[in-house]
Amino acid sequence: MGSQTKIALVVGATISVCMFGILGLIARSCLFLNCVPERAFNVLDLGLPSGLFPSEATGGSFSRPSTSEGAFETGFLSYNWLDGHGRATYEVWRFRTPAEASRAFTAVSGEGIYLEEKDFFYRSVVADEFAVGCGRLENFPGYRCNLGARYQEYAINFQSIIDPEMSMEMFNEVVIFIDEQMEKHLYEE
Repeated sequence: MGSQTKIALVVGATISVCMFGILGLIARSCLFLNCVPERAFNVLDLGLPSGLFPSEATGGSFSRPSTSEGAFETGFLSYNWLDGHGRATYEVWRFRTPAEASRAFTAVSGEGIYLEEKDFFYRSVVADEFAVGCGRLENFPGYRCNLGARYQEYAINFQSIIDPEMSMEMFNEVVIFIDEQMEKHLYEE
């Protein structure tokens, strides 16, 4: 075997070892993949029961929305009452990283908008990020309350019109239900 052949074999072997090493690193990393653990549930398992809403409320079918906001799992539901004048919406997104979920939380948390009644509501000790409050939005009728929360790679937004049918106490019960549900699914698996 000539010296050029030996050099070619050594270079080829070195390149092969490097390629296998790089492929191994990619396979173990979250590059192009989800950086979050497998879960025994998906976002459609995180619905809200109709008993948390006004008795005449309609809707409540938890489904996948047409847009995902960059998440790889999403769920959306809405309830309406008072001929559509009362409305609550609930959205759950599961992102590939907690950092992506944190950006979504920032977008839905209502910080600087929902400044009223913050001390009235339940406070999560489970959520990584949590904001709840009430207020009026320009160009939207009615007084409303908003919950933005992040639990690991999940971002959640729940908001509702507050009216004679849907009180702040009822809104708070939904907030508690969401928090307990996330605790059960994420930490008591």
